[in-house]
Amino acid sequence: MTDNPLLKEPLNKEHIKPRLVGHWGTTPGLNFIYAHLNQVIKKCDLDMIYVAGPGHGGPGLVANTYLEGIYSEVYPNIRAICFRRPLFLYLG
Repeated sequence: MTDNPLLKEPLNKEHIKPRLVGHWGTTPGLNFIYAHLNQVIKKCDLDMIYVAGPGHGGPGLVANTYLEGIYSEVYPNIRAICFRRPLFLYLG
């Protein structure tokens, strides 16, 4: 958004950024690579890992590992697929 973030007036084209960067611009690409790389790793039985920095796309990759249950293996105090409390409440 470039303006009107609280939608106090009807949303129009001028309120939207011409390029998506940051969380919305980074996460879809990282998720695409993560999903497809996992398929290649399993199909070819590869010993490799996907390393990404903790920047804007970090929350997207955390979400993937949380949904897979791997996040809870590394951080056992955070149960996998616990919908009673949002994940961010456990990370504080």
